[in-house]
Amino acid sequence: MSRQQRPSTVEIVPANTDDNNNNNFEAHVLHLCVYNNVEQLECDYSAYVLYHKAETGFPCLSFDIVEDQLGSGEQRAQTFPMTTYLVAGTQADKDHHNRLLVMKFSNMNPVNNKKENKDDDEDDDDDDDDDEEDEETLPDLSCTSIPHSGCVNRIRCRQIGDKLIVANWSDHGAVHLWNMTDALHSCDGDAQRIADFNKGNVHHKPIYSFNGHHSPGFGLDWSPVDDGKLATGDSHKHIFIWNVSNDGWKVDQLPLIGHESSVEDIQWSPNESTILSSCSVDRTIRIWDTRDRRRESAIIITDAHESDVNVLSWNRSEKAFILSGGDDGTIKVWDLRQVRRHSIKSSNGDSDASKTANGCKPVATFKQHHGPITSVDWHRTDGTVFAASGEDHQITLWDLSVEPDEQQDEEKMLANKRPKIDINSNKQDKDESIIGKLPPQLLFIHQGQKEVKEIHWHPQIPGLLISTAATGFDIFRTISV
Repeated sequence: MSRQQRPSTVEIVPANTDDNNNNNFEAHVLHLCVYNNVEQLECDYSAYVLYHKAETGFPCLSFDIVEDQLGSGEQRAQTFPMTTYLVAGTQADKDHHNRLLVMKFSNMNPVNNKKENKDDDEDDDDDDDDDEEDEETLPDLSCTSIPHSGCVNRIRCRQIGDKLIVANWSDHGAVHLWNMTDALHSCDGDAQRIADFNKGNVHHKPIYSFNGHHSPGFGLDWSPVDDGKLATGDSHKHIFIWNVSNDGWKVDQLPLIGHESSVEDIQWSPNESTILSSCSVDRTIRIWDTRDRRRESAIIITDAHESDVNVLSWNRSEKAFILSGGDDGTIKVWDLRQVRRHSIKSSNGDSDASKTANGCKPVATFKQHHGPITSVDWHRTDGTVFAASGEDHQITLWDLSVEPDEQQDEEKMLANKRPKIDINSNKQDKDESIIGKLPPQLLFIHQGQKEVKEIHWHPQIPGLLISTAATGFDIFRTISV
């Protein structure tokens, strides 16, 4: 991707077309081949139900999925062509080149495996005929944008009433709120309406800005229970709580106190309006109750990872579970019921003091990635499934319900849950031993992007996963989930 390309230039292409041949990174899944005694992962498009790629000119560190009125559930997941909406913020080479983006991905059709499996010796005339037939099935990306001073560290959106409110962290140290309703509606218009919006919003201003953090940050999350309630965390270890009223937003002047270093991520409880979690460079995960006047964390998981705890995800269907990812490359699953049982009173004997979960262990730990974990996300409707991304340019899909049993059951699971394995007959034993070393809970490995920064399951389309990286966006659904 050329960093000199203006962010108003957007393009989406199906990942299984020849238009993507200039991409040096291919999508990969668990499809092992052996050539000249060297094992390598190969692309197998038959493992995808849907797979498209998009570019926005400048890369986006963060994005969020806009909930829409197009329905939800498995029926929508099986309906094509598919449409989805995103908000994102750019990381440009110069401050004044940055934008907040609202994007509409539409006309996304399933992977065309017949085209992928065409014989290489087909005539060019046949290829031209196929291109003409496929012209109407090509995906489309509509994009509106507004200027933003500085790079966007993190962005989250929330529908409040009939308005789309977007919150974002700027690398200048401020948190902004924007009314992006018109930008969203313009995405549904024709090219002229989009052009008019982009031209007329060069002086678009946020509806509220908070400069009380005094340092940049990444922690940012809307409460899914209490409309308008927001939490923001900075690199100076402070967490501020925002509330909305008829007069607009108000930020509590006293921050939540407890972390000893940068707050990396924040997640609100999916069912309690006063409970949230946070993680930090100080290697802790903390659970907070905003009703506590002392502004201290209620429960502390010390040494949650061997180094920085980068990201969190709170399970929305199995609400006792939190997922964490660290700089140590591990992914950990925490059961809050066990955390509470391991909590002990502080040494001063005060029954109201913060409690440390000494000796608490995660219920599961996975070390598949070969670099720091950059994002984790629980599936919205399947409480045992999650996704993770790392600095090793990989996205992994997991299912905790898969357990190693007898050898026969494991072989059946491998056959049903994973894409097929191409094995040279004289290397079969070696290849099977390699697959046997993979965690049985690992369903899928997706590659094809460089420097993956953030992933999200679609809240209304089961199984649809979207990721952002230095090389653009991937939108895909696998046969595994």
